[in-house]
Amino acid sequence: MKSCLSLLIALIILLVFIGTAGLLWYGSSSTEFSKGPEAETLGR
Repeated sequence: MKSCLSLLIALIILLVFIGTAGLLWYGSSSTEFSKGPEAETLGR
């Protein structure tokens, strides 16, 4: 039971990490397309 729980926690952490990275990548790429490279520096 303990190994199953640790595996589930590891999976959740991995999903959160991938989700955060995906959101950051999508956000930076969408601002580049809509406003230009100078808008990306303002967003950060």
